[in-house]
Amino acid sequence: MTENRFLQELESAMTQLPKEEQNDILQDIEEYFVNGKADGKSDSDIAAELGAPETIAKELIESFDFHQTDFASINTDLTENKFDNVDIQIENGFLFLSPSKDGKIHTDAINKSYRQQLSVDILNRTLIISLKEEERKWGIFSFIGSMKSPTLNVHLPAKLYDKIQIA
Repeated sequence: MTENRFLQELESAMTQLPKEEQNDILQDIEEYFVNGKADGKSDSDIAAELGAPETIAKELIESFDFHQTDFASINTDLTENKFDNVDIQIENGFLFLSPSKDGKIHTDAINKSYRQQLSVDILNRTLIISLKEEERKWGIFSFIGSMKSPTLNVHLPAKLYDKIQIA
């Protein structure tokens, strides 16, 4: 089977998935073909390694969380007396820190994939702000990473912002 036919069959079998998820998967498969060809494999060899497009699509659809919610922005009214430290964790993106105008903490992620999850929590008196990518698996393959590099904007109360020390 040729790469184009494989991709067409896979795309046709994945119509239940969100379009962005389909595009991400197709990009991953295209990259797999590119790497396989660089290793001297033919399209049919690579397609055989991957398995039937319909089977792949079925497994992906069964494992997809259709109830996930996309939060691109979190405005949290957290008072500073609940935490002493701030820990910001970001994968594959940019961080922009600034003082907030209203004395509250605000976070938002621009240009993020719905697979990149933004969370804000307090644990052991540490404010944890995290933007991480959900790992995708099917069969023996695991895909981490997105073509998108989001910007995480974190606005902290001015007196907390003034105390920032990068460790």
